Amino acid sequence: MSDSEQEFFRPKWRRIAVTAFCAGWALLEWFTGNPMWSVIFAAMTGYCLWKYWFTFDDTPPSQ
Repeated sequence: MSDSEQEFFRPKWRRIAVTAFCAGWALLEWFTGNPMWSVIFAAMTGYCLWKYWFTFDDTPPSQ
């Protein structure tokens, strides 16, 4: 289990919140004239989309 697959991220609203925060921060940085930070947060948004929406296994772990 990697850090992005911890029990903390199992509820869908937390994954939505983290992804939306990164996307919003990327837009904020872009509109305030900081393209380097905008690209960094856009990349983080892409990583969140990949890890939390396309490859996340939200079934509870078996004990």
